[in-house]
Amino acid sequence: MSLSENFPHKLAILQVALRAKKLKINEYLQDMAEQSVISSLLVFLNSSDFRCPITVPRKIIGQYSMLGRSALYLKLASLGRTKTYRTIRR
Repeated sequence: MSLSENFPHKLAILQVALRAKKLKINEYLQDMAEQSVISSLLVFLNSSDFRCPITVPRKIIGQYSMLGRSALYLKLASLGRTKTYRTIRR
């Protein structure tokens, strides 16, 4: 397995990209608290969905962590309605 195929390595790169504001989702985050929540949720990803902007498992985690009624959760839910999400869901 090459380094680029190593899932923990890819997850680390994704975390760095989030902190460096290089991901599409950074356009929707308003402050460091929201960025920290997203960073925390990233560790729940598995190798099949770490590239997705938002996934059903992350929505469920958000609901469990009482984010279901927050503005951040609504932003994340709206990202789930993109073409990318519909393609992955099928």
